Amino acid sequence: MSPAVSRMCSVLLIMSTLMLIFTLVGATVLAFFTMASGLPDFLSAWIGRDPTMVMPVLQRLAVALLIVIAVAPGCAMLWFLRRLMVEYTAGRVFTDTAAKLVLRIGQFLILGVFVSIIVGGLGSVVASYDASTGGGSVSVEVSSGDLLVALIGGLLIIIGAVMGDAARLRAENESFI
Repeated sequence: MSPAVSRMCSVLLIMSTLMLIFTLVGATVLAFFTMASGLPDFLSAWIGRDPTMVMPVLQRLAVALLIVIAVAPGCAMLWFLRRLMVEYTAGRVFTDTAAKLVLRIGQFLILGVFVSIIVGGLGSVVASYDASTGGGSVSVEVSSGDLLVALIGGLLIIIGAVMGDAARLRAENESFI
């Protein structure tokens, strides 16, 4: 592996580790804050809820749980990306392990899109359930960004499968020599 590629892998390793840490800490703080005092004002305004309304404890628990569920696929994807960069910086590029990691990254990207859509809909119901309008409302949206991430995830799944086949063929060829 060239020194430039090795440096890029090292940078991506550091970036993915920092992103994973910040995501976990941010989601934890937001979930605990939501449990302690309800939705922050910026989230209340975003879903059209009066920030002065107090959320019942069970509703706050549901919102906090949805926050944790929403970030789980992204955290898993970052973890597998980090592991892939560890493999690459160690010079283990075209291996079965690297192929499986690329495949997992793609799977968690696609899972993250579906979880985002589902959690967004459930979140709108949970957060607006006791609204003064008489009940909850459902808001589900799929953006072009979601579709692009799902497409990239599918591409990574294919690349991971092809890399796995190549690694197996390489091992088979080496056993004959």
